[in-house]
Amino acid sequence: MKIILRFCCLITGDDYQMLKDDTSASRKKTVLLGISVLIPVMVWFICGYMLSAVILKNPESIAILAAIFCALIVFVIEKSVITVNGNKLILYYRVCLAILVSVIGATIIDEVIFKNDIDQQLELMQRVETEQELAKHDSLWNQRLIRQDSNVRIAYANWDSSMRRIQFEVTGVKGTGVKGYGAVTKAMVESADKYLRVYENESAKLDSARVDSDRERIIQQEKINSSYNDNSLLKRIKAMFQLVFSDIFMAAFYFLFTVFFIFLECMPIMIKFVSSRTNYERRIELEEEIGERRMKRISDISKGMNFNEPDMSRTITNHFSYLKPERR
Repeated sequence: MKIILRFCCLITGDDYQMLKDDTSASRKKTVLLGISVLIPVMVWFICGYMLSAVILKNPESIAILAAIFCALIVFVIEKSVITVNGNKLILYYRVCLAILVSVIGATIIDEVIFKNDIDQQLELMQRVETEQELAKHDSLWNQRLIRQDSNVRIAYANWDSSMRRIQFEVTGVKGTGVKGYGAVTKAMVESADKYLRVYENESAKLDSARVDSDRERIIQQEKINSSYNDNSLLKRIKAMFQLVFSDIFMAAFYFLFTVFFIFLECMPIMIKFVSSRTNYERRIELEEEIGERRMKRISDISKGMNFNEPDMSRTITNHFSYLKPERR
C-alpha cells in the first residue's frame, strides 16, 4: 500500500511524508486520484498505438512513439487539472475538453473495430468519386473534341471539294471545258494543296487533343486513387461517419463509446471536485491560510516600523520558520 501511495503522490504532486501518517480517507482519495489519472493515460496510449499501427500502418517503433506522445499529452492535462485549486471555470473547461477528446477517442476505436466495413465504404466512395470526376472530365473534353472534329470535317470537305473540281477541270466535264493540265488546273492544285495542309493541321490538333484527354484522364484517376491510400485518415473518418449516419447500429455503438470515453476523461475532475474534502486537504489549506496571515503581518510590521536590512531579513526568516510542517 505504501508503494502505491508513494507512486500516486508522484502523479498528484502531494506530500507523501504528510500523507502516510494522515487519515485513511486522505490516503484513499490520493490513491483514487492517481489511478483515475492513469486510466485515460492508458486508454490514450492504446488509442495512439492503434491509430498509428492499425489505421495508418506505420512501423512498430513509430506506433510506440505515437502512443507515448498521446499518453504524455493526456497525462500533462490530467495532472494540471488535479493539481490546481478547483473552481467552476476549470470544471467547465475540463468537461468541454473531455467531450472533445472523447469524440476523438471514440472515432479512433471505431476506426479499428469497423475497419473492414470502413474499407468497403472507402471502395464505394472511391468508385463513386472516380465516376463523377471522370464524367466531368469526359464532358469537358468531349465538347473540345467535338468542336475540333467539326473543324477537321470542314477542312476535309473543302479539300475534297477542291479535288473534285480539279478532276472535273482535267476531264473537261466542268470548269473551262478544256481537257488536260493547264494554268487553271495548276491554280486549282495549288489551292487544293492549301486545303490539304489545313486538313492535316486540324487532324493533328484532333489527335493531340485526344492524347491530352487520355493523359489527363489517367492523371485524374491516379490522383483519386492516391487520395484513397492506406494513410488517408480524413477519408477513413468521412467514410466512418457516412456509415454512422446510415446505420443505426453503428450510430448507437459510436454513441456508447463516446459516452464511455467522456466518463473516463471526466473521472479525475469529478473525483477532485465532487468528493468531500479530506483532512489532508484541510491541512494544506490551513497552511496556506497561516502563510498568508504571516505574510500580511510581516507587511504590516515593515510599514509601521523602520528596520534596517539585516534585522528585517532575520525577522522574515523567523516568521517563515513556523510555516515548515513538523515531520514525524
